[in-house]
Amino acid sequence: MGGKVCEGIKSTLKLLSLRGTACPDYFGREGRGEVLDVSGLAAGMYFIEMKWKSGSVVKKFVKE
Repeated sequence: MGGKVCEGIKSTLKLLSLRGTACPDYFGREGRGEVLDVSGLAAGMYFIEMKWKSGSVVKKFVKE
């Protein structure tokens, strides 16, 4: 992803396939400004779900 996500805010991250299936290595990770290493993922489109105390967001990304 090339950068820190929600830096300084404790969040829970879930990486989902297009089918909505959670990728086991990325399911429920918690951290503060964690950088995700997606080098082991197959090429394709994914969604990342970030949740924190005050809300949540889902973003799409493409792994080439």
